Amino acid sequence: MALIKIGMGRIVCLMACSFLLLVIFSSNSATCQSCFGGHCPPCFRLNELMKCNSHDCRILCEMEGHATDRAFCNKFSIPWKCCCPRE
Repeated sequence: MALIKIGMGRIVCLMACSFLLLVIFSSNSATCQSCFGGHCPPCFRLNELMKCNSHDCRILCEMEGHATDRAFCNKFSIPWKCCCPRE
């Protein structure tokens, strides 16, 4: 019975550590940083002449009235969109 408790304790510890790493990695991604607490920045579809990169996204954000140096391409959405987080 002691072996089962030790084994379960290790499993619980391993799961807790895995969850903690998942939270750390996901909080460092651009899309997760920008959608904290259910508040997401405005995102806009790219036109056919633009590429999904920070430079073109910064231009698109400025065209839409959202000047930001932290514009990024959200490749998790379909189609890809440029997002314009606030400074």
